Amino acid sequence: MESQWQPHLVCFIDILGFKWLSRTCPEFAEKKAGKFREIVREQVDARFKSLELKALGPGLEPVKPAFSGISDSIFITLALRPEGVPLIPEVPLLVKGLSESLFACLKESIPLRGSLAVGPAISTSTPGFDGPLLVGRPVTQAAVFENEQQWVGISMVPEATDEGDPITSSVIETLRNEGLLLRFGTPTESGIRDCWVVTWPGNLIDESVERVWCEYQNHLTDIGVAAKYLGTLSFLFHQSKKKGTEHIYDVLEKKGLICRGKKMPE
Repeated sequence: MESQWQPHLVCFIDILGFKWLSRTCPEFAEKKAGKFREIVREQVDARFKSLELKALGPGLEPVKPAFSGISDSIFITLALRPEGVPLIPEVPLLVKGLSESLFACLKESIPLRGSLAVGPAISTSTPGFDGPLLVGRPVTQAAVFENEQQWVGISMVPEATDEGDPITSSVIETLRNEGLLLRFGTPTESGIRDCWVVTWPGNLIDESVERVWCEYQNHLTDIGVAAKYLGTLSFLFHQSKKKGTEHIYDVLEKKGLICRGKKMPE
């Protein structure tokens, strides 16, 4: 069957700092890349296993995400239904999998960085890539903005959310209602960009802060890397306050990670 242009949700993710790691320790880097791909695939697939046909409505079949990539780079794409057809539940399932991947990867000391974009794309095959590859504006937007970000996290491409596209608006509204997006200033090479940012797992906020804080401490000799973790900490604090749980300072103090009177950077 000939491929056709249709709206897609595109996610592009990779390992922050992988180029440096591959130059200094290539064998270790490849092991990390393999673990990274394994974790992301596992987390996303786990969400879709719970997909029930009866939840989709009459005449609708479940849409599953497609994976493609090479080395530490992964494209995850989800074909969206036309305007006016409900996006739930596939879109939240994919983003929940990405949210869980943020924490699961960091547990393995793998800092994940990514971006989301929505728009028309068409499927094709490319030598060297594992799986189908999409061609289209959202693919380019996601790849470019992912590379610009200076932190551990996943943001929606600002340009894609400024166009007022009804399908994009529907995606954002759906994810906001599920608590999977928050507005925040994403640190990028060109400065702070106002974006919709994928939230970290709500039940793991305390542990997420602890792990990011430890990574920050481990990289204090490299101010550039440490600054990236500070940006992530700022978002986690923002997410925590939005949820009404402003006790993270106490959690870190009890674990001996900070001293009383010394607060984390906002």
